[in-house]
Amino acid sequence: MRHVPDLVAPGVGSPKVALLPGSIRSESMSRRLADVLVPILADQGLAAEVIDLTDYPMPLYHGDEEAEFGPPDGAVALHDRIARFDGIIFVSPEYNGGPTALLKNSLDWVTRVDRAVFKRLLVGLAATSPGSRGARNGLSVMRSMCEHMRLDLAPDDLSIPDYRDAFGVVAGVPTLVRSDDVDAAEAFAIGYAQRMREREAVESSS
Repeated sequence: MRHVPDLVAPGVGSPKVALLPGSIRSESMSRRLADVLVPILADQGLAAEVIDLTDYPMPLYHGDEEAEFGPPDGAVALHDRIARFDGIIFVSPEYNGGPTALLKNSLDWVTRVDRAVFKRLLVGLAATSPGSRGARNGLSVMRSMCEHMRLDLAPDDLSIPDYRDAFGVVAGVPTLVRSDDVDAAEAFAIGYAQRMREREAVESSS
């Protein structure tokens, strides 16, 4: 198993990280992965919480509607919540080789409120799928999109393949059951937290 540095529980002033699943269905694989990542990130001193897009309804982006009515309330509210974080991790299913329309539409609307809201965050990418590739095509598309937006991306993505064999429940809490997946999730959290600390060091010295 990969060596894990001494754990640092989040406290007052800890970096805050949003996990944004790109699916809102009741048995969402992405939501389960996001829930699993919350304590793993907490072990690295990051205060993580999941944002449920059910709470932020918005229509499909339409330039004419924006011109007449402005961004919808859901987009403004989601923007305002995201702005309170230091980082965000997009956890999207792979639909036809890319992210979900729900996630893409939400990001499109939020950037119409203020495109810069994502530019100051450390962005991470994670995904799971029933197949053996672990939604790697979707992750590649998401990374390309984030690079186009000139976002600060964590160097490594998290891919969990074979979802049905990867997850279990212990004492009512979702968990990863395969040691390789646990190692991958821990490595992802360690890398993300290290990049967050590097950013903080640069900001404090400027």
